[in-house]
Order: sequence, then structure tokens, then C-alpha cells
Amino acid sequence: MRTVSPVCLQDTDSLVYDILRGDIAVLEAAKRGNLTKIQRLIIPENINCRDTQGRNSTPLHLAAGYNNIEASAIYTDLFIYFAHHQPNLQSPTDKDMLSTEHLVDNSFLQFFITHFGFLSSSHNSLQVVEFLLDMGADANAQDKGGLIPLHNASSYGHIDVAALLIRHGTSVNAVDKWGYTPLHEAAQKGRTQLCSLLLAHGANPNARNEEGELMPFPSHVTQLTRL
Repeated sequence: MRTVSPVCLQDTDSLVYDILRGDIAVLEAAKRGNLTKIQRLIIPENINCRDTQGRNSTPLHLAAGYNNIEASAIYTDLFIYFAHHQPNLQSPTDKDMLSTEHLVDNSFLQFFITHFGFLSSSHNSLQVVEFLLDMGADANAQDKGGLIPLHNASSYGHIDVAALLIRHGTSVNAVDKWGYTPLHEAAQKGRTQLCSLLLAHGANPNARNEEGELMPFPSHVTQLTRL
């Protein structure tokens, strides 16, 4: 008689659970950069599903804006805090020493990887976005604030994601409900490379927000706006 691996049963149970959770599971997977789960759950009917309890974001919004270094830093801080307060854990509490080599055998780290995926979140961002776009995700979908995924990528400094969105026809001069373009977002956060990318693809450097304000460009980008 053929036996079924406990791991296979766990995978099957996990998939069934996620399917029963519907759009919530899809949105969470996109937010966490879980490419494997996204590939298993995405179908035409949920590719542009909405986070109705939040900003009305699509999976593409979340993948473009949440899989980022800032989020990883938050989870790293959480890990350090809990590791420091767990007497049985033998792991460094200095951020500079926090590495896979030191922590790979630590069950506490495995908990964080399982539940937050913080070690790979910024890595998987591009792959998740690429998969969603290839499956037909709307690159110009607006959330409840009028932001499109390019606004999110520009705000968080995801230049590779922004470039991919541009190649898929996103609007570089899209405006949100406050009149802000992706270039406004990048400029306000000092995202020099992203400003350069957006300007090179037709972003309007003279666009004003709803209050009539011009964007403050980083000094390295100012010269580009004069070309």
C-alpha cells in the first residue's frame, strides 16, 4: 500500500485552508512576497481582487509596496527583541551579526520565516509582481486613494518593480486623489534612481499636486529635470 507523506498532507491541508479563505489568502501572499503560494492561488477571478477591509488594494498594489527593506527591518527588530527575551535562545542580538549562518538552526527564526517571510520579502517582490502581471493583473488599478501600483513602488524605492510596471504599460503620470504622481512619491522620499527612471519614461517634472505644489527633487535629479 502506498503511504502519503505527512509533508504532503500538510501541504494539501494548507492549500485547502487558503482556498477556503479566498481573497484574503491571495492578498496576504502578495503582501508577504510568497511567490509559491501566489502561484498556487491565483486564478483569473481573483487576479485583481480587493482588500475591502483596507485600502481597497489589489494583490499587485501589495506586492509592489509591501515587499520592502523597511518591512524586513521591522521584522528583524522584532526578532532581536524576542530573541533577547528568550533565555533558551543562543543567538546574537547585534543587528550586524544577524545572519543566516548564525541563525539557520534556530527554531525561533523558523517561526518568523514561516509567519512573516522577512528574510526573502524584498527578494520575492519582483518575482511576485512579474507573475501577477503575466497573469493579467491591472497595472493601472487604483486603490481607494487613487494610487496605482507604480505609486507604491515609487514610494518604497522599488526601482526594479517600477521598471517592470512601466514595461507593462503603467501610467507614469497617473494621479491619486490628492494630485500626486509616482514622481511626487519618489521625490518626497528622496528616491533618486526612481526619479531618474520615471523622468526617462516621460514623467512630468512640472506636475503639481492638488494644492498646487511642485515636487522637491533630490539634488542629483534636479539637473535631469532641466534637460
